[in-house]
Amino acid sequence: MAATAATRAAVRTPLSQAPPVDWYASGTFWAIAAVAVAVIAIAVGTWSAFRSANPRRHLHITEDSLVSLLPSGLGLGDDVEVHRRGKVLSNPHVITVSLVSRSARDIPRAAFDGTPLTLDFGVPVIGLLEQWSDPGRAAVCKPSVTVTATALTIGPALLTRSHELRYTVLVDGEPNLAIQGELADVHIHTKPPRPRMTPAASC
Repeated sequence: MAATAATRAAVRTPLSQAPPVDWYASGTFWAIAAVAVAVIAIAVGTWSAFRSANPRRHLHITEDSLVSLLPSGLGLGDDVEVHRRGKVLSNPHVITVSLVSRSARDIPRAAFDGTPLTLDFGVPVIGLLEQWSDPGRAAVCKPSVTVTATALTIGPALLTRSHELRYTVLVDGEPNLAIQGELADVHIHTKPPRPRMTPAASC
């Protein structure tokens, strides 16, 4: 009889008197946490696989130098002229531009989508004085270059992941370099031109 009374008393004990369960000891919490971790791991793995299969390419384009062939302030007056194949140049400048690929993989020819990359100087291009290409490995052709009225057009061509290109151009006028065109899955970085030094005028 005593055992039966004790059992009945236990049954009548309110649930609110049961000892509380810490949140970190809850089976439901850990089940939810495990699912969340699994979802994050899948998302990260998918993103990593995608980036590995489709790495971002980077092409850095920089104006390395700009030199005026008739600098002001030197007292030259009208006594000095610059000619190019019989043509007098009114404000000749020599500009050097570099293109450097820094990518996990090559920039394929197909990235140009059939359209060349254009370096537009905004002033007449008199001629391409020098071009230099270092693909970093053998059997890679130098990209084709075409001179237009105010620009150079480059490619389409294969650019290796460490390709370096440099072009020295004679223009008539002070150039303002602008890049025209896009390459698929390639981030084109441009830097502000380096400070352009001009000689101080005589006092």
